[in-house]
Amino acid sequence: MGSGGLVRAYSNAAALALHAAGTEPDPEKLRLQCTCRWECLDRVHRLIQEFGEITASDYDSDPERAGLEVELNAAKKDAFLVCFTETTQGHEKIFEKNKGK
Repeated sequence: MGSGGLVRAYSNAAALALHAAGTEPDPEKLRLQCTCRWECLDRVHRLIQEFGEITASDYDSDPERAGLEVELNAAKKDAFLVCFTETTQGHEKIFEKNKGK
């Protein structure tokens, strides 16, 4: 087998291994989804940066609010929820991803 054949064989084996490994989330990470009014979006962005990261966003579906998906360490969940409620004055929704609204 030449170098081209080896590259193809190793590439195929690596792709199969990655596919078999799946994409299980880190058990210490938590994904949350929230909505945020435009007027408090900057404050919510800063808050999220303190606790974790934005993994997805939707700025087009709702003319009054942005949708954000957040990933953070599960141990920080309670503190984040308190800060999120204070930041949004309790006007916004937040829930665990795939757990319903």
